Amino acid sequence: MTIDQLTAFFGWCIVINVGLILLIVLFTAMANKEGFPFAVAARLFGVSTEKVRFTHLLVVQQYRFSVVVLNVVPYVALKLLAWP
Repeated sequence: MTIDQLTAFFGWCIVINVGLILLIVLFTAMANKEGFPFAVAARLFGVSTEKVRFTHLLVVQQYRFSVVVLNVVPYVALKLLAWP
């Protein structure tokens, strides 16, 4: 693979992952108003609703961090390598 192909690959990875993050944020915003998905998960796992919300927040933060480390950093590095 060439640097241009890898750069395009990581660019599309960023687009897809940021889209997923936006969908998760939308879901979270709608779920916070109704509370239904968090209540179902709390009953399913036998924990409090607040614990489910906190765990959801941690998972989203870890996903965002992994997108930056695994997609954005290589993309920037490849852009710098291809820079004349």
